[in-house]
Amino acid sequence: MVDMYRTLDSIPVLAKAGGILVMTDEIRGTEAEKNPESLNIRVFPGADGSFRLYEDDNETCAYENGACVFTEMDYKEKDQGVFTIHPAQGKTELIPAKRAYTVEFCNFAKTGTDTVKVLVNGAETEAAVKYEEKLQKICVEVEADTAAEVQIILAGEVADNQTKERIFDFLNQAEIGFVLKDRLYQLITAGKKLPVLLSELQSMELDKDLYGALMEILTA
Repeated sequence: MVDMYRTLDSIPVLAKAGGILVMTDEIRGTEAEKNPESLNIRVFPGADGSFRLYEDDNETCAYENGACVFTEMDYKEKDQGVFTIHPAQGKTELIPAKRAYTVEFCNFAKTGTDTVKVLVNGAETEAAVKYEEKLQKICVEVEADTAAEVQIILAGEVADNQTKERIFDFLNQAEIGFVLKDRLYQLITAGKKLPVLLSELQSMELDKDLYGALMEILTA
């Protein structure tokens, strides 16, 4: 079991390297009865990954006779990251002919926004690209036919974990004495190697939850 520490208004969510998470905002009322015209896709760097999106008519058991659609997606990470949405296969009349894709590349440095290239069926196309500083993600918005191949290519670097900023924010709201806050912050930001730092923190005999929260940030 792993103990994880969050504020009251948040929860920890883990994603493996190379993970691809596909979602939609179209979940209200009659929207949920049809397959979505827009998809929100999150891609997590660190390894190659793949995802198969399955869709059917959402009403009948026709899927038992093969009435369904598969859309393959994959992320390849070598000299540069390449995310591909392959053409939909199967009973494609069950899904929209065109879709709006919002692809979020999580934990990427801002410099990667300048390297983004979007191809639809091999031809470069315009796309909206923005960077969310706090969440450290590159967001790419593009519309394309579901029968087309969409590729997003970027050469961005994985972002650092903003350890100093996260430690400051945590200590700032921690219900501990100011002297201890300052001592911990100075120790953690002194540039010591991680094993040495963890050893020194352990020797301070801190409260279990305080030590655990600091450990999570430092070893993420």
